[in-house]
Amino acid sequence: EHAPDGAWHESAPDAGALLLLSSGTTGRPKLVQRTHRNLLRACHVSVAASALAQRGVAFLNWLPLDHNAGLMAALTLLVSGARQVHVATRDALEAQERCLHLLSRHRVTHVGATGYFLGLLNERLAGAAEGGWDLSRLERVTLTAEPVAAGVAREFLERAAPFGLRPDVLSSSYGMSEASGIARLTAFRPEDAAHSDGFLAVGTPLPGISVRVVGEDGRVLPEGSEGPIQGARRTVAPG
Repeated sequence: EHAPDGAWHESAPDAGALLLLSSGTTGRPKLVQRTHRNLLRACHVSVAASALAQRGVAFLNWLPLDHNAGLMAALTLLVSGARQVHVATRDALEAQERCLHLLSRHRVTHVGATGYFLGLLNERLAGAAEGGWDLSRLERVTLTAEPVAAGVAREFLERAAPFGLRPDVLSSSYGMSEASGIARLTAFRPEDAAHSDGFLAVGTPLPGISVRVVGEDGRVLPEGSEGPIQGARRTVAPG
């Protein structure tokens, strides 16, 4: 019954939209400024790469909204128009049965996950009676935020199969607060890592992204070398 508030803030495409903390992997966390323009560009790249604009998509998001992965999932879904189901991070980590129930009840098609979260689901699925949950609607489980052991991924596919989970739902991604998504693996196939005890690959760069590995002198290293990763795209934070 109140009149619309007409005193909203008028921003600009290259104005700061929010500040995100970096991961702190290589030092103390730093505040990263993201602009409206590069956030929207990142959303459109993710929509195109994930087919999130298709009808019937429902995404379960349990990652915190002050984390790059959780925030970008929520913004990308707003851009795509997909249905969102949110659950508190603490609830997801402390009550995996509730997450499995929500995946089944809301006929969720997409969900983000970490290696640690997959491990928790594996523990809950172990010995669970078949038919308790319907995971047949899941089309994509995107692994993000940390390296994921191939053994944990294989175990999840095996334990969730009796509940209708398809064998090709797992994909991995790589990103950061400074640039959102950088690379994505289309699908993880258990047979590709049947005897691997290593970590899942993160795939190839997303469209419009350039990635290289450099040495201490800043020169590009040969393929297969280890070193700092540099990425360039229009969605990288300014500065």
